[in-house]
Formats: sequence, C-alpha cells, structure tokens
Amino acid sequence: MFFIRRSVALLAPVLLLASALSAYAQTFPMRPVRLVIPFGAGGSADVVARTIAQKLSDKWGQQVLVDNKPGGDTVIAASEVQRAVPDGYTLLLAINSTLTLTPHTMKVPYDPANDFTIIGQTTAVPMLILVNENLPVKTLAELIALARSKPGVLNAGGPATVTHILQEQFAREAKIKFTWVPYKSGPDTTKGLLGDEIQVGVDGVTNNLAFIQSGKLRALGVSTLTRLKTLPQVPTLLEQGIRDQRVSLSHVMMGPRGMPKLIVDKIKADLEAILSTPDLNDKLTSVGIQAAWVDGDSLVKSFQTESAVTATLVKDLGLKP
Repeated sequence: MFFIRRSVALLAPVLLLASALSAYAQTFPMRPVRLVIPFGAGGSADVVARTIAQKLSDKWGQQVLVDNKPGGDTVIAASEVQRAVPDGYTLLLAINSTLTLTPHTMKVPYDPANDFTIIGQTTAVPMLILVNENLPVKTLAELIALARSKPGVLNAGGPATVTHILQEQFAREAKIKFTWVPYKSGPDTTKGLLGDEIQVGVDGVTNNLAFIQSGKLRALGVSTLTRLKTLPQVPTLLEQGIRDQRVSLSHVMMGPRGMPKLIVDKIKADLEAILSTPDLNDKLTSVGIQAAWVDGDSLVKSFQTESAVTATLVKDLGLKP
C-alpha cells in the first residue's frame, strides 16, 4: 500500500506537468510571434514569409510579425533565432542552404545538425537563368555559345547561397566560365541585371516577373522538372540538356533547439493546413513559388544527405568562403 501511495505521489507532478504543457500548446500563441527571415524586403522569401504570416495571424488570432534580418549569407538571422528562448514565439523562415550549404562555405556560430528545431518545408522556389536585354542572346544555347567565346568575361550573379552552386553546376556542365558576383538578396540581383553590373543572373521568379514580362530581362531556363504556369514559355534546364541539378532551393520553418513537441506539432498542423488553402496557393503560384509542405521529421534525414552532397560540390567546384 505504501508503495502504491508513493508511486502515485511521484507520478502526480509528472501528470500535472503534462497537463500544463497540453493546455499551453492548446492556447499557443497568447502574444505576437516573431518570424525572422534572412533576406530584405521584396524577395521571394519575404513574399512567402508575409503570406504565411498573414494566414497564421488569422488562424491564431495573434499577429505574426515578419522581421527582416539580411546579410551574412543567412547566418545573421539564423544565429539570432538559435539564441532565442525555445518557446515558439521566435521562429525562422530560412532556406535549406542555411543548414546544408553555408556551413561548408564559411564558419558559422551554430551547429546546423543540432541547434535548431526543424518544423517543416513550406515552399519550393524555382530558379531562373536570366539575362538582361543588352545581351544578344535569346536562348540558353546562344548564351552558352557566347560564354564559350568569351571565357570569364560575362558577369553572373545572385544571392550568395544555393544560387552560387546552381550557377557553378550549370557552368560546369555547359563547359563555360562566368565571373561570379554575389548579392545580398534577389532584388539586389535584379538591380544588378538591370544596371548591367552582371549580364547573367540566377534568381527566383518573384522580383523578376514584371521585368521578364516587359522584356527588360529574358528568362532562358527554369530549374524545375516541369515548366511553370506563370512562365509557360520558359523551357526547363532539363529540356535543354542541363541535367546536373542535385541542389534545390526551398523555404524551411525552424525554431531554436528544445522547443516543446506539443508546440512544434501545433505549428506543423497549422502550417500544413494553411499551405493547402487555394487562395494561398494561387497567390504563391502567381509569383512563381510553389507551396510544398514537408514535415520536419522527414527533412532532418534529407538535410543530412543534402549536406553531404553540397560538401562534395563545394570541394569539387573549388568554391571559396
């Protein structure tokens, strides 16, 4: 009898804690949530973040505030969230390369495998090969021919993340050479193209669509396996013989290490629900982004594989920090 009473007495605090955590998760959030993104306003990550933030705000009855923290190859934003209290009120909408590529190209102040709670992938970002209107090419084959005739003369640029790998993969397979110019964000890349600082750009659709439609920029290829509904006239890289596409770009929701599982599960469920709504999908599709939910548990293993691939590519391509 004494043993039973003692066991019940020991179990009671555990049950109370579990009940408290469950109640906390059910009422989360009870105040505004901060969503940090590692890019400036106007780019694809900003569009995704603000679209998701509005939907979550509506669902939660609390504001989800987007906080732009550009710079440092996404490390500034990631480091700030990594140091935050793991209560669900500070989240990070990063890109996959924050964990799988950047740690191989520069020293980062966090452990990419252990310092974050991976909630899930929200969206996939098709990448375009772009040229400005002054370059006398209208197809990818013509760009390759021009680049071969002028090795290293053409400047190519994009945000200094996975886009650099994509450009280098493309250049290596096409047997051409560009001079790489890194930019902090997609909008900066667009400005560089329009101002002829670079002649070739690797970037998403969002901040380039209007200029493609007006003819100031030309899209010569897209990294997806099928053509985009937004730009059906643009052939895929695969259609044009470029097959080396082992690295992709996606937006991933993360938090600090140690977030309560019940809170993580609630955020996952709510994200998956809003990402399936037709109006959100239509909004993202209109700017060339694809809603593509993948649960964080699945991402952990795939990120390990992707990290190994990018480590090899960084070494093979001779990329410098």
